[in-house]
Amino acid sequence: MRERLLAWIGAQGVERPRWVLGIALALGLASAACIPTLEIASSRFELIRSESSFVEARGARTDLIATVTAEDPAAGRVAADALAEGLARALPDARGVLHRVDPRVFEGRELLFLEPAELEAVVGASELDGLAAIVAAAREGLGAEDRGETLDALDDDAPAADPEAALAFLTELLREAERWQRDPRRDELSLGPRASAPPVDAAGYLTSADGATRYVVVTPAVATDRYDVVGPLVERARRVGAEVAAAHHVQVAFTGYPALAVDEIDAIRTGSVVTGAVSAVLVMALFALGFRSRGGVVVAGLPLGLGMLCAFGMIALTVGRLNLLTQAAAPVFAGLGIDFAVHLLAAYDAARRRGASHAAAIDASMRGAGKAILTGGLTTSGAFAALAVTEHEAFRELGLVAGGGLLVVLAVVLFVVPALLTIGERRGSRWLTIGHGAAPAWTRGAEGRITDLATRRPWITLGVTALATVGLALGIGRVRFEANVEALLPGDAESVVAAGRLRRDGAFSSEVLVTHAPDVAALRALEARLAERPTVGRVESLASFVPADPEASLAILRDAAPTPPPARVEPLGRGLRGLARDALAVADDVRGVAGDGSGPDAALRALAAAATELADGLDEGRARAFDAALSARLEPVRAAIPRARRGELRPLSIDELPEAVRDRLADDGDGLPLYVHPAGDVFEPGVLDAFVADVRAVAPDATGSPIDFAAFLAAMERSLETSAWLAVLIVTVLLGADLRHPRDVALALAPVTLGVLWLLGLLGWLGIPANLANLAALPLILGVGVDDGVHLIHQRRATGQAGPALASVLRALVLTTATTVAGFGALGLAAHRGMQSFALVMVLGASGCLVAATLALPALMRVLWPDEGQPSASK
Repeated sequence: MRERLLAWIGAQGVERPRWVLGIALALGLASAACIPTLEIASSRFELIRSESSFVEARGARTDLIATVTAEDPAAGRVAADALAEGLARALPDARGVLHRVDPRVFEGRELLFLEPAELEAVVGASELDGLAAIVAAAREGLGAEDRGETLDALDDDAPAADPEAALAFLTELLREAERWQRDPRRDELSLGPRASAPPVDAAGYLTSADGATRYVVVTPAVATDRYDVVGPLVERARRVGAEVAAAHHVQVAFTGYPALAVDEIDAIRTGSVVTGAVSAVLVMALFALGFRSRGGVVVAGLPLGLGMLCAFGMIALTVGRLNLLTQAAAPVFAGLGIDFAVHLLAAYDAARRRGASHAAAIDASMRGAGKAILTGGLTTSGAFAALAVTEHEAFRELGLVAGGGLLVVLAVVLFVVPALLTIGERRGSRWLTIGHGAAPAWTRGAEGRITDLATRRPWITLGVTALATVGLALGIGRVRFEANVEALLPGDAESVVAAGRLRRDGAFSSEVLVTHAPDVAALRALEARLAERPTVGRVESLASFVPADPEASLAILRDAAPTPPPARVEPLGRGLRGLARDALAVADDVRGVAGDGSGPDAALRALAAAATELADGLDEGRARAFDAALSARLEPVRAAIPRARRGELRPLSIDELPEAVRDRLADDGDGLPLYVHPAGDVFEPGVLDAFVADVRAVAPDATGSPIDFAAFLAAMERSLETSAWLAVLIVTVLLGADLRHPRDVALALAPVTLGVLWLLGLLGWLGIPANLANLAALPLILGVGVDDGVHLIHQRRATGQAGPALASVLRALVLTTATTVAGFGALGLAAHRGMQSFALVMVLGASGCLVAATLALPALMRVLWPDEGQPSASK
């Protein structure tokens, strides 16, 4: 029945070529009219969403973050002001632009944000003149003369304020002084704010930990990463950034979900144009080389083009949209559709060169190669269709789009190729015909050498194959999965570079979770519980801008007395080394009592290390600059103490916060949002799941892109496992229906089995990770490998011998693989690393399947399937 159907299709192309071509053109035009209705979903959130999408949740934010980097901190602050002002004008529809929290809002009240022990330490140091005096007072406080009093103060059961916190504060002060030694540009002093406090400098600017970068945060009115929404926003923002960078001689870069989405789509579009042109030229050259016919490109290319139009028209009428995964459908249809045409033309070409008439050659190619083409197309479509039963919507759409569309392309190619050949034959247009004249001389010599290598000594070929397979298979365990979607974007893209800088600094993160609390008290309690979780790096909310316990802080300011000047102040270097010795001595005494090396012992040893490090690299000039900054920073403390005692110092309330802060950290619903940033890179193995589990343990209602992405990865793993087994079952059943012999089915699967094993081993040994982009190549490689095996099995049945079977299809196998490598390999020229990765996997996989089909499979056939009229190679 299948052979009769294929013969009938070929006959229509011979008897009614203009009707066939006319109908195909009409369907193509109708499909072209439907294609504009296809929705192109450019959102990564829409790709990874499961039950719900983060951007639909209350409090969701997709911030656009600008980094302003300058050698001179003062220039960086001026540029940040100019950028924020320009962005506010250029983006009037944004929810807010935040780059600075005016310190005048906190003037005289910043001390209320410090922990009690830190506040006591600052008050104690307020009347001391410089770092050398503070070090001398610390040495006296460590009890150099009466070590017993020191040990009593360090006793964990003592009712006084936590001495470890005071030691930690002094340690941080010394580390800050050491940072001043290393960085001569530093002109601001940090006294170690709480981890949950906003990352701001002394002047209130959002800043990096090293003080070299200022941040300007734009909160869009709508939380989304859709290209049609964020594209204009990012374009206007970058135009303003370029003007500020040129005017102030600073570096301005944008990152965050909007910028990442724009850079990704732009890279894909630009890469598609370049690689499409390159692949088209390469494919035309390969056709000219393989068939020595200028018309080969038309005879294969026109049916492929019409088939792709019809496929996308079908997709527009059924699925209605393309997501970031299914947008790869075009290269899938082109890469496999061209293979259908090549095998059909190769069979027609061979028949004509043997002297067959045009009609007989069409009939022979359809009955012979057509059966293998049909089986190969059905198995590849089935492999994609296996994804349609998975639980994740994005993969279901990929199965429907790729599986269904490929069948449409297959049908159009089978109908239109014979019609075009007939039109060329009747018109005598030799440029449109194939099969005239001798085959290229280079192909005859190469075919003979490869055939001899594969079939003369099959056991040697199989032995080498087995050794190579074992060696490569050992690398499979080294393959890792790369979950970081940013790793797929161009490595030098502005948004990717800036995102890496943000992640290393820890100030901001796009991978943020959000939860809510009914009031500030509950918000602060939730914040405290989350801060205890090891995977939580920073918690951001309106509570970060108001003191935790202002009454306790006011009591300390009222009651605490400044430390009296020390009796003797040594030069700073000598005092630091003495402080280190005293701290270590006390630490030894503490360890002798506690015996566990923790608590005060660890705090004292950290203090000693910081003092030693500062002393070793001490620069007197920078030390004096640090003293000046320290004196200026302590001046508000001196002014706040009498105000607190007179009852004039009032704590800050949320209503007094700047509008930009409230816009960023509040939403339109009931309750106050709290944003949780991870402590590490959530794309490192295990970090994402641990971060989500830690936050959900405290806040079960938390939502955010990490939760969506974790659910997506889990669903993807289950989906791929299910679809892989289903694809194997579908392919095996289809091959069984075609070949009807277990031996032949196993032989047909040999090339793809070896090709995939070799591919995975190479990925492991070369350190190439699997990712969301190159995993889409696996069904294609399955189709290429099965197609190669099926064609060889059909020719072996027709010729009765392995050698002639290989010789008859070798040129078509090489040409189809070459066009696949050229078409997909050209993607390697794209800047998008996901496209590069996809191209590399396709090239390696398709090449491996070709080697297995042309060397290992003929040798296996010689051993397991003796040539007719000859003894088995095993005897």
